[in-house]
Amino acid sequence: MSFYMTNIGPRIVALRTEKGMSLSELARVSDISKSLLHRIENNDTSNPELETLRKIAKALDVTVGDLIGNEVVKSARQLPAKRPEWLAKLAARLKKEGKEPDEDFLEALYVLQNRKGQSKSTEDDWLYLYQTLERSFKR
Repeated sequence: MSFYMTNIGPRIVALRTEKGMSLSELARVSDISKSLLHRIENNDTSNPELETLRKIAKALDVTVGDLIGNEVVKSARQLPAKRPEWLAKLAARLKKEGKEPDEDFLEALYVLQNRKGQSKSTEDDWLYLYQTLERSFKR
């Protein structure tokens, strides 16, 4: 099963251009390789890791939610009926804080978690990303 993001490259190019940054400058400021940034900007099916998205977002002074935008995560898989433990804990934490978890955001996190290199993310990391999505889409 493959997961990929669409439209993230053009969104990064637009944000980078708005800031007057060259590809080389964004690569330097975000501490990622120029070749990786070029691949993300120019590949319709780029699949950057969450940490890479965080670095780019920080360098552009935007949120990860701003980068991934609306409906950009594509997946053949839906959120399973029995949620993984980490996601169930996150949903319970949100409910404890008086928030009804948004299923679209939970599914986006599920897709992101299943990508290479995300197994080291903590519950606080996922809460932060959930809150970023929430703020970005003001639901």
